[in-house]
Amino acid sequence: MKRIEKLAKEERERKESEHRLRRFEQAREEYNFRWAELLASLSEIREGGDAELAFHDIPWPVLAAYRRQRSEPKKIGVEDLSAEAVSSFLLPELRSEVGNNKKDKKDRLRDAIRRFHPDKFERFINRVKKEDRAMVLDGIGQVSRVLNSLL
Repeated sequence: MKRIEKLAKEERERKESEHRLRRFEQAREEYNFRWAELLASLSEIREGGDAELAFHDIPWPVLAAYRRQRSEPKKIGVEDLSAEAVSSFLLPELRSEVGNNKKDKKDRLRDAIRRFHPDKFERFINRVKKEDRAMVLDGIGQVSRVLNSLL
């Protein structure tokens, strides 16, 4: 009987692990899609658009930003941009590998650093709502520091 219980527990853990990996993969796909949209919108703004961004409109590199509540993105804050949250979002499968693919890790981190470097992010800051600018700048600084420490 204990063997059956043990097998059932192992199966539940395997399914939970697969579900968690799928959730991360879907979140990273949305993260990359939202970055592509944000970059594409730069040309629209230059052509006369005036969209304003809120803090939660920024595609932050944390899973919490992609958990949905009734089809609305979850609103997060700077406190959600911890080193653990960013690392587990950008590098989850790499953290568990014995040999860690260092080139893939560096590529992912460099890509994220390009996105969140404070000087590079300046091109978006005028689009951020005035009431959210300080929080966005704090978030960009926090993510940038985390990414640099991971690299």
